Amino acid sequence: MLALGLEEAKAYVHNKLSELQRMDLQVQIEGKSIVISSYESNERIRRVLFTSVFSDEYTLCFCDHRGMWQLLAIAGPLPQMLEILLNEFDFVLSRQAE
Repeated sequence: MLALGLEEAKAYVHNKLSELQRMDLQVQIEGKSIVISSYESNERIRRVLFTSVFSDEYTLCFCDHRGMWQLLAIAGPLPQMLEILLNEFDFVLSRQAE
């Protein structure tokens, strides 16, 4: 896959989440990162960061149940990192327990 600019990367993540009917999640750009977040009790909860480290590679960082950021020790193309998130760490996209 060709290198994606941040706007294209954001659109790619948004479209993939839309395919999964995850309309509860928002996708935004912050600096060099694509951020997946949700709103709970009118509070924005950042759940996932895909940070651009090279023109076509991203790291994956997600917030665990304690609110601590966890960085995976790999980098790769955004589609690959998104698949890792959706297949292995999809629980981080779930709403917090009330």
